[in-house]
Amino acid sequence: MLTTKPVYKRFRGYLCRRCLSREYRVHMTPKDCRYQRVNLCPCCCASNHVVVGFTLRGHIKMLFKR
Repeated sequence: MLTTKPVYKRFRGYLCRRCLSREYRVHMTPKDCRYQRVNLCPCCCASNHVVVGFTLRGHIKMLFKR
């Protein structure tokens, strides 16, 4: 997965980094993600910074996820 569009379609919104790591079983660090302002995560219903994109390192991790 190279973009966050499948995440947005599946969950009807962008996820926080913790939920993204849990759902796709990949360890994402803060440096791997691009963030938006604090919004409500549709998965955990907590007010967090949501991931709207990935850095190069994040793209590589999502391509070769387990």
